[in-house]
Amino acid sequence: MKTRFISLVTVFAFTAAACSSGGVANNSDDSFDPTPLPRGENTELLVAFLDRLAPVGDAVFETKYDFGGSADIGLDAGTLKIAQRPPQYKTAYVSGSADGPAFTFIGDADGTAVCNRPASSAGFTCLQTSLIMTETTQLVTLNDLLGVVDELRRLQGYFKFSESTREIAGVETSCLVAEATDAITDEARDIVGTRAELCLAPDGIPLLLEISGASNPISARATEFTTDVPDSAFDLPAPIADAGVGPS
Repeated sequence: MKTRFISLVTVFAFTAAACSSGGVANNSDDSFDPTPLPRGENTELLVAFLDRLAPVGDAVFETKYDFGGSADIGLDAGTLKIAQRPPQYKTAYVSGSADGPAFTFIGDADGTAVCNRPASSAGFTCLQTSLIMTETTQLVTLNDLLGVVDELRRLQGYFKFSESTREIAGVETSCLVAEATDAITDEARDIVGTRAELCLAPDGIPLLLEISGASNPISARATEFTTDVPDSAFDLPAPIADAGVGPS
């Protein structure tokens, strides 16, 4: 079965927890035994990377990503913008096509405004819902990164790991690079690809997530990053059309 890491169309269903005690929530069977796998190279670097994935529930930041798109869920390449200043959260996607779609979720402790601009539409329509956004429902890129790390941990025997530093969006990041060995199976390649690079800001916010060689490649690279988040970051792109509309 193919694993989908990109979760834009199921953003409110994300329930994975940030790492605790040097680990992340594992969606696979916790009894998984890697013994039958080949021995990966430098797997201790994966463990060290897990330690840097700190919980981000109290973090204040705004990040804009160049997003490579996903044919798997029908989204074009475009931009993602994620803002967080608890209890306020925002996720916004804009297609790179001039007449492409866009959507924005902005939430706080009272609910979430869901704004949509269909393809070829002139403007947004915003509805107020009773959904409560948290860092675990709006951090799309963190969700994807946790999924990738989870699978790398499960399939670590097929990879060799290295680490590096890169400047991304003006921030010096720490990066984990995983490259497939000759022992990789077709199934493992389909899920995790042949190369993954994951980079974190010093506070653990993901600024780069790139997966190549997989059935559903991923590319999300930060172009802007700040921890100074103004009130305007949570402005709606249009007035609320029907207040109180939400799931039953």
